[in-house]
Amino acid sequence: MSGRTQLVIFDMDGTLVNTEPLYKKHIVALVAEWGARITGEEFDRYVGMEARMMWNTIKETHQLSLSVESMRFTYRSRIFDYLENNPIPVVQGVESLLEVLESKRIACCIGSSATHRSINLLLGKTGLRRFFNRQFSGEEVAQGKPAPDIFLKAAWYYRMAPQACLVIEDSRNGVLAAKAAGMRCVAFQNPDSGCQDLQPADLIVESFDSANRQKIMRLMEE
Repeated sequence: MSGRTQLVIFDMDGTLVNTEPLYKKHIVALVAEWGARITGEEFDRYVGMEARMMWNTIKETHQLSLSVESMRFTYRSRIFDYLENNPIPVVQGVESLLEVLESKRIACCIGSSATHRSINLLLGKTGLRRFFNRQFSGEEVAQGKPAPDIFLKAAWYYRMAPQACLVIEDSRNGVLAAKAAGMRCVAFQNPDSGCQDLQPADLIVESFDSANRQKIMRLMEE
């Protein structure tokens, strides 16, 4: 694969904002109220997964009697109440990376499994909205990550070939989606996103510090 990157597609949770521990805490507590137990290993498999797919899997795995819609509604009510009333931690160094991309006039967008409501809330509270002129949500596509639909939709919108796109992700589901779309992928090994096998990525970084930002920029030029 070769060709200069013209579009960078950022995942949101765990990549831009360090929200995965918050989600884990609320999901584990809620499922416990319903009489089941989610282990850390099980939760790690859900990171980056589209919400309906995740709740369907939880329902089937633990044989819960509640409907998926009821489970999703209860969870959304609780997590949005928390997010609206608490500070949102931004991943260290990611704003500097976004500033570099902005200075080079490289288009950036969001490709997240989250809802539009969640994306808008988090971008608004963190001040990161200014870096993105378009957000793509898992609500917009037939299949969520690890299917490539959301990334292909972003490429189609910007009229870019997949080879001209770079995805930045923190989850295995996201990395698999990016590679299935035929795109380069930088994987951020965020310890708060659990034990994620990110090996299919073109580049794995443990931070967005200056040295890793340079590695990302070099990959974009290949």
